[in-house]
Amino acid sequence: MSKIDLLVDTNAQLSGDNDLIISVHVRSAIDMDNVVIAIDQDGQSFSSETISLKAGDWTAVTFSEGDEPLTLTGVHQHECEGSCYINQNLSEVLEPGSVTASVRAWDQNSEQSHIIEEKQFGLFKDLEDRGLEWFWAYPNLEPFNMIGHIKSHSISQGTGFLIDKQHVLTNAHVVVDADDWASKSHPKDLHELEFIEFSLGRSGGSADFHAVSHVFFYREDWAKTSWKNFNQQETHAHDLAILRLDREVEMTTGEQGYFDLSVTSSIEDVNELLEGSTFDISGYGGAGIETAGNHFQWRFTDQVSDYNLFDGSAEIELGANIVQGHSGSPMYISGDQGWEAFGVLTGQRGMWVFADGVGAAITEDVASWADAVVADNPDDWDLGVWREIPNHYLKDEFFVGAEVIQIEDSYTIRFELDIDSAVWSNQEYVKFDLHFDPGQDGNVKKVASTEKSIGPKSSYLSFSDVSLGEHYPKEAELILFGHARSLFDTGFYTAFATTFPFSLSSFQKNEFTLYDSTEQSPRDLIKKALGNTDGISVIDNSVNYLGAEAAASTFESVDFGGDVRMHHPGVLLTSGDGDPPLSNTSDSYTVEHYTSGDSQFDALAQEAFGGAGTTNDAAILEFQFTVDDPAIKS
Repeated sequence: MSKIDLLVDTNAQLSGDNDLIISVHVRSAIDMDNVVIAIDQDGQSFSSETISLKAGDWTAVTFSEGDEPLTLTGVHQHECEGSCYINQNLSEVLEPGSVTASVRAWDQNSEQSHIIEEKQFGLFKDLEDRGLEWFWAYPNLEPFNMIGHIKSHSISQGTGFLIDKQHVLTNAHVVVDADDWASKSHPKDLHELEFIEFSLGRSGGSADFHAVSHVFFYREDWAKTSWKNFNQQETHAHDLAILRLDREVEMTTGEQGYFDLSVTSSIEDVNELLEGSTFDISGYGGAGIETAGNHFQWRFTDQVSDYNLFDGSAEIELGANIVQGHSGSPMYISGDQGWEAFGVLTGQRGMWVFADGVGAAITEDVASWADAVVADNPDDWDLGVWREIPNHYLKDEFFVGAEVIQIEDSYTIRFELDIDSAVWSNQEYVKFDLHFDPGQDGNVKKVASTEKSIGPKSSYLSFSDVSLGEHYPKEAELILFGHARSLFDTGFYTAFATTFPFSLSSFQKNEFTLYDSTEQSPRDLIKKALGNTDGISVIDNSVNYLGAEAAASTFESVDFGGDVRMHHPGVLLTSGDGDPPLSNTSDSYTVEHYTSGDSQFDALAQEAFGGAGTTNDAAILEFQFTVDDPAIKS
């Protein structure tokens, strides 16, 4: 089926004065007829009439409660030719939470449709009826994929955004409570902060989870008095922190990947930057918002009303579209060079419902501090303070080696662990995936998965019955992924990935080597079969091999299971495959060589099975020897 692009644009609110509008935009790589666009939630479904898609063009279907099609103000609104609008009373059946938008191909013969592409999006209900004008933020598009959800042990939730591949700008109060920080008894050492989690591009249960290794505060005295104090402008202006992630975020080629910081020092600078217009905010507001337990990113537009500069920092005043959880969101525009953040949303001035919003501006001082942190020179900024956050999760250096301890059609692969010094907290199970990378000979594939309780007493991690397929090179790589369970959710995030060399030539102890008369002689077979020949002498001219070359092989050791095993070198002679699998792969497995049988075998077969006839494909190794020392016995 052709590639389908599917985007959803919606004002997302199931309450308030505005009608709910869901606009689904579809683009196909080829012309398509008899296509249906649908939205579904818990068995409730709305579908468009059948439409046609023109290759490369966007087509929109709008689902709305109103009587007339409306043009949305959000991104990705496209012209639609033909009948692309339907009218449905959505709010009577849709609930807050996750909804599925799908593109379906309609089969008129069977009067059925099948899904060819689908996406999840979110709807919310404002329990306090604040008139929020929010849109759902599409997590796979810039700039929303540069924004993430933050949770820590001391704060319920907040927002942060990437300013490079490994650093997230947010509010200090998202990391630690401002009142506690301002109190004289607080040691300011973050000893109570066990963990911070950053979920990039979170939408429902889907996210790129990251642990935080360090936190950097813009000012050590950022919370001089209560953050809730109406007149405490400095607290808002200094309310900034940077999180260093445990690993770099993987960037997609062609994407900006993170926000550039745009410096201002006055309301005039801001007006020039915004060209007298609005700007955007996007984050994870959640207080008084019903989403059925999901976390979605919401975007909205706002305007700057005032700018208060002092002591190298500045507070920006804005509108009242903000709720708890949006703290740490970027205040941004799409500039000539890409996405630019000129401020960080800190919250509201005062605690009443319709209080004005405030943010911390990116001033020259703030930009200098951020540059020092990103360059790993935080001590160059002497007004701030930083702390390392204990990492309670797995690191790749804990896994010191890989060993294949058994080889049959499948493999048992064991990893030795060295984690005696590791500290583990709130982590019962870790999920592991084992991937096999054959290099140029094939694609990387997952070959095994397991979950294991990990702690200082763990000594190894083992994968059993690992199948690598029928064809693989002698030299390859194993890639071990560790997925730690999120402290706040039921899902996992990738904590590390580490690679080990995998060499069958060194691991495989029971590999068969087929006889090759161009490189070997029958005497070589005798040497491998007899091993230590002290006490006898093989007569040179007596050694002879009769049979197909592919019916004879040598080995270092062999284990067919049960009692059929040999833990020393030997020779395999067979009427079939000289390089056989080590377990049953077929109830009629055989290899025919079309060579002669042997009269002695004929007699044995006929004695065992009357009327057996004659044999074929005999493999016989003949030799004569003399006894040199009768005292030596086998």
